[in-house]
Order: sequence, then C-alpha cells, then structure tokens
Amino acid sequence: MAATEGDDPFPGVLIAPEADGVDEFQASRAETFCELGYAALALDYYGDGRVLGDPGEVSRQLEALGSDPDAIRARAIAALDVLLADFSTATSVSGH
Repeated sequence: MAATEGDDPFPGVLIAPEADGVDEFQASRAETFCELGYAALALDYYGDGRVLGDPGEVSRQLEALGSDPDAIRARAIAALDVLLADFSTATSVSGH
C-alpha cells in the first residue's frame, strides 16, 4: 500500500496483480502511482503477501479462486474498502 503526501482526498488506484501475487514489481507499481499523486493498493489474492513461484501452485490457486467468484469479489471489495478508508481517497470508482 502506498500513499502520496499532501492534501486529501487523493485519487486511488487498486492494482490487480498477475497470477503469482504481489511481487516486487507489483509493489513498485503502487509506489509509481504514489509518486504520481495517487493512493495505491495492490490486491493480495492469497494473503500474507505470499508470492507464488511454482507454476503448479499458481495453477491450483487460480483454479480455487476461479471456482469461487464470490470469494475473489469479496477480497477485491475489502481491498477497495481499505483504499477508500485509509487514504481519504475520492469516493468515485472507475474500472478499466
């Protein structure tokens, strides 16, 4: 999670990382958005900042997430709630 300095509210960006999780690249994306004046949060699909390196494990985890769309939706909504609450971000949401 990264936040910019200055007067709030800030525009916010929720980052949906690639299948292996929030690795250093995804974390750096949050920092880059912060440098541009955004509050940013990378969604942690697996919890505890776990990054999956084994392709078999990635496949198993993706299958589990894909079989329960309500669970991944709930995780995304929870992450968005954190972003909106913790960083005084603007309350409008736009998906791209």
